[in-house]
Amino acid sequence: MRRRPNRRGYALMLVCLFVAVFLSLLGVAWRHSSSVVRVATVHVSQIQRDEGSLLVLAQALQLLETGRPPGVSYTCYKTVTTSLGTYTYVVTFTADATRTNWAITVAQGGTTASAPVMAPFGSN
Repeated sequence: MRRRPNRRGYALMLVCLFVAVFLSLLGVAWRHSSSVVRVATVHVSQIQRDEGSLLVLAQALQLLETGRPPGVSYTCYKTVTTSLGTYTYVVTFTADATRTNWAITVAQGGTTASAPVMAPFGSN
């Protein structure tokens, strides 16, 4: 009768190697998926943050197409409701010397005591 060679311990070593490789791949996949979730969360936060100011800016541009503000620098305010709540924005229209080029600035909050509500300018 032949005697078989002594090969003890190879199965346990292969199982340990497989577990180590599997856990390494799982760690890489977990890190990648968590970074994707972080990037998506930041993107959604940026969209929600800019939602109100972009809406007010679009309305200000629409007003500027219908007429000119009554001065070289004109400040008004607009209250809008976004997915995060109701916010008030201060809108400032500033013209150059020829009153053909306008700059529009939109800022959240600020003082609105002396500023009128944003309304159509009429045809100036």
